[in-house]
Amino acid sequence: MKKHTGKLLGVLLLVMVALAGCGTKNAGTADGGSAAAETKLDSVKSKVKFDGVYTAGDTLKIQMTLDKDGNCDYGYTGIYQLSTSEAGYRVLNLIYYGQEGEDDAQTQLAYDSYAIQQNEDGTYTRCKLTEGEEPDFAGGTQMKFESGSDTIFTDTALEASYTADGGSYIELHEDGSFVFGAHMKYAADKDNFELIGGSSSSVYTYEADENQDSLILKNSDGQTVMKLQRKEN
Repeated sequence: MKKHTGKLLGVLLLVMVALAGCGTKNAGTADGGSAAAETKLDSVKSKVKFDGVYTAGDTLKIQMTLDKDGNCDYGYTGIYQLSTSEAGYRVLNLIYYGQEGEDDAQTQLAYDSYAIQQNEDGTYTRCKLTEGEEPDFAGGTQMKFESGSDTIFTDTALEASYTADGGSYIELHEDGSFVFGAHMKYAADKDNFELIGGSSSSVYTYEADENQDSLILKNSDGQTVMKLQRKEN
């Protein structure tokens, strides 16, 4: 592996709460913990709607998909590799790439490895894969096929989405890219933007341009937490 990194945007800690049991390797992601931004008990009254796919990050990339119904799909993006181990389980490598336009294994910044086992009921168990150790499927996360083509055990590239308890999901695309995150909710008024996941939420102030092509989230001190830009089609 070319590089390691433990420096991720703190706001993604909220997403990672929903990924409990997923385990990580070199990417420095967190399983559980509290959000870096401030949390409020009172929800923001939703008066402003967003609709589109937004991205952030020059190296480790984040994608946020917002719709007018208040849904927010939020997670990391990168490229993936699928293979089969000698023991028969599938190995899923999630690679967080670096240089724009060079999204391949040669420019990777970090990676997570997971072992995937197929269960008798048609679901799967995913667990952290540590080099030199056998996977602990008993302590893994159960995931189920949601949409697309359920060929994760036969193909090296596929178009499919899988979900797990807690709202976490992983999308695998035929072009070799992935999105790994959580299904969340959002609420926004003219000043505040709230990300809602599970039993907790984080509230930010925000700035958006007239066409909502950019979205800048800030904490209570006015410091920028994340700069999101609408993804070009």
